[in-house]
Amino acid sequence: MRMLHSYWRSFALILMTVLITNEIYAQSEISSDRSPLTDITKRRISKERKPLPYPSIDERDILWQKRVVRVVNFKEKMNLYFQSPAHNFMEMIIDGLKKGKLKAYSAEGESFAHRLDKMDLNNMLSRTDTVQVENLDTGLPELKIITDDLDLSKITELRIEEIWFFDTKYSKMHVRIIGIAPIQTIYDDFDNPLFTRPMFWLHYPTSRDFFANHQVAHDVQSTQPISWEDQLERRFFASTIFQVSNIRGDRLMDRYSGIELLQQAAMEEQKIQNFEHDLWSY
Repeated sequence: MRMLHSYWRSFALILMTVLITNEIYAQSEISSDRSPLTDITKRRISKERKPLPYPSIDERDILWQKRVVRVVNFKEKMNLYFQSPAHNFMEMIIDGLKKGKLKAYSAEGESFAHRLDKMDLNNMLSRTDTVQVENLDTGLPELKIITDDLDLSKITELRIEEIWFFDTKYSKMHVRIIGIAPIQTIYDDFDNPLFTRPMFWLHYPTSRDFFANHQVAHDVQSTQPISWEDQLERRFFASTIFQVSNIRGDRLMDRYSGIELLQQAAMEEQKIQNFEHDLWSY
């Protein structure tokens, strides 16, 4: 009886060993089919990060405000990270729109009044044309429909609409980004630039979660990767003022040109920066 018990005990141990071995082998087979980890650890914090909500503002506390539209040029040295191959800004935006994680609004009419649907976005992000080609079998000409995707490398500017305001509750100047619009350059048949126009507007306050979950490429990465929301909120970008709220609704380029336009943009920037200082000067 004791020998029979010992026999079944040995058999159970052998069976358990075989099952564990098969499980380990199966797991190794599954893991071998996956892409190897290219980092020192899996990065989850940046993908799960939530931006801090803005503090509420009482209209009675707003002593002064100015609506500003500025242009961010990707070609400037401080803005080169916008076109980084690793974390390209426009590729991130287009991917977010296609997956429904971002909402695009028409650049025409009132701000954020008309949301673009999938058909509008497809027409904007690709172009369908009909060309005449030769049929290799018959040698006769025939029409062929081709589709060209938008060349994102030619989108080198953004417009950022923001509101600067002085809050008497905290006795401090604040700025809130309202919208972001990629600027598209329109070319003629000979590839000469004709004019620029905003493609669409993104409502920034409702898009902050998306920007907070995507990293920015930097030459020197910190311990905690920087998100696009961090980058925009901390204003780590170079820009030029394009328009300042005024009675006539004019842009700076409607009244100035050349070096005078740049000087006026710098003056408007200085006015905003000096407002808080001048308020407390005696």
